[in-house]
Amino acid sequence: YLWYELLISKSTEPADQLLYSDMCLAWAETCEARSPQQTAYQELMGRALWRRGLRAPGTEGVPYFENALQHYKMAAEMYPVRAEFWDEYANRCTLLADRFTALGLNEKAQHLVTESERVKQIAAGLREAWAQTKPV
Repeated sequence: YLWYELLISKSTEPADQLLYSDMCLAWAETCEARSPQQTAYQELMGRALWRRGLRAPGTEGVPYFENALQHYKMAAEMYPVRAEFWDEYANRCTLLADRFTALGLNEKAQHLVTESERVKQIAAGLREAWAQTKPV
């Protein structure tokens, strides 16, 4: 994945960036297919899909973003005691809500704002519980 990120960041041609994004997504799909219960691969799929969505104009990126969001959510659910996964899911909900607002998809945006707030509470609760644990 990091090689594709490097190729995308160094490329100045949109067609090449799109190609590298597609190649990255294919690689992430292979990883997930080999080990679908790995949190890391769910998160990787989310990142690859998100990156691919950024390369699509207008509403064409929406399916990529929505699919990415599901992978971020699965990663958090697979490792429910790690606040960082919930934080990332909440952050992506907020980012997609902003994108939906810009596209005029206000109902979808509001749903994601509500979900983001719910998930932020989960993450905060985990951090609070962790802070209250005593070393053994």
